[in-house]
Amino acid sequence: MTQWLARGNSPALGRDGQIHIGDMHHGIVPMISMLGESLPVACGVALTMKMRKRSSVVLASMGDGATSTGPFHEALNFASVQKLPIVFIIENNGYAYSTPTYQEFAIANLSDRAVAYGILGESVDGNDVLKVVGTVERAVEHVRGGKGPALIECKTFRVRGHSEADKADYVPPKLREEWLAKDPIPRFEEYLTREKILIPTSKAEIEGQVKAVVEDAVNFAEQSPAPDPATVADYIFAPEGPIAIIGEPGSDDPRYINALDHRTGKPFNTVTRTGKPEFVTTEEVGRR
Repeated sequence: MTQWLARGNSPALGRDGQIHIGDMHHGIVPMISMLGESLPVACGVALTMKMRKRSSVVLASMGDGATSTGPFHEALNFASVQKLPIVFIIENNGYAYSTPTYQEFAIANLSDRAVAYGILGESVDGNDVLKVVGTVERAVEHVRGGKGPALIECKTFRVRGHSEADKADYVPPKLREEWLAKDPIPRFEEYLTREKILIPTSKAEIEGQVKAVVEDAVNFAEQSPAPDPATVADYIFAPEGPIAIIGEPGSDDPRYINALDHRTGKPFNTVTRTGKPEFVTTEEVGRR
């Protein structure tokens, strides 16, 4: 919420809009606004996992529009050849901003593109929570089995505009109403109620908890300070010389990045601005 309100204590310190953030501590790599460009980066992460012989699997998400860009095809080809531990997930919501799918591609299922790269491909009802979970589980099992990457197409719909500036008046009202009737939240709630997993008292308790979390976040963000104008030039230019070692040398801990001094080609393991060995996490680097 501090990010959305551009507060000085937000992940981007008030320097960026809503969603271009991540959390390396939890293995969430920041996205690139042009989503297709994120896919080669995801392949790089997957290649790292493979080289380090880790069991991790990368989930790389995108919209239908990204599948018509060059990086999408380059990423699928590279991932296929290298048998990378990665699952590509397409959120096919019918429109790439305002461009309908029939003007984007001439195939019925985007998962068919997996055939060209010799990888597993499957389309699923993206508004059915359990079907999506089951499909992703099968794909992850396939990838962990060393059989190469997988491509999943979740067929869904964006009932609002691409951004707050987008009125989405290009969407036929009838089409929007049809998809609103398939809203995944009420559908899942109906299933849980039918199976007697969700009862009125537990539903009210969950809704109360969610409301409290949101209100707490809003209050915290509204009371947070605006960015300090004196720091406007921070993080624009790289500082002179190495800053610090980021994590233990050779560490596989996802919280750390093993960086190199571009001048010497050696890890930041002996020298910092202070001239003393120093070990910091990526979160600490972000605070600095």
